[in-house]
Amino acid sequence: MADVAVDVTLAPIDAILFTDTAEFNDFISSEYTPPTFEQVLANWPVFEGATVYDNVASAGGSTFAKDWAYDPGSDSIVQPGNALPPTGLISEEAIEYYEFESDSCLVGPGQQGQ
Repeated sequence: MADVAVDVTLAPIDAILFTDTAEFNDFISSEYTPPTFEQVLANWPVFEGATVYDNVASAGGSTFAKDWAYDPGSDSIVQPGNALPPTGLISEEAIEYYEFESDSCLVGPGQQGQ
């Protein structure tokens, strides 16, 4: 008996995959509307390190979690600080497909982003 390893590189593609026809039919018949950025900031829990707040407005005592904001110019949610400990938003719903985009350069301490 021998082990065979196959390395496959798939072309980048944006797609939603369904496991069966029923799952596809459920998806196309749903009326799901994703939350607006304002709803995310008002309703989703936010964390800073191991501390979790109910939402951004309730994170007043935090160092960075309180700074999450909507930027209408880029139509995005932004965190202006170089946060340590890490901070982020916690989705209220489990999802299997999402897209993460960043226009920022992640750098180490004492370095400048490009």
